[in-house]
Amino acid sequence: MTPFEKVKKNLLAIEAEIAKFEPQNPEEYQQYQLSLKYYRDIKNVTDTAKEEGRMEEKESLIRAGLKEGLSISLLSKITGISQEDIEKN
Repeated sequence: MTPFEKVKKNLLAIEAEIAKFEPQNPEEYQQYQLSLKYYRDIKNVTDTAKEEGRMEEKESLIRAGLKEGLSISLLSKITGISQEDIEKN
């Protein structure tokens, strides 16, 4: 299991616990809202990190492909990055 999969599993467990919670008073409701915010913040961080990692991998693949003489057209098809963006970098 990758680190991201472990975090996702833990977040899903937290989400399940939060979903079961029914606040009984204003203080509990405030804590509930804070826990939702915390959960969403962590989820956004992990999602962003995943996306950045994927982009870094694609950029690395493009650099290696260009070094080996692969065409920009082929690298665009492989990575899903437009030829124009590949040419810019």
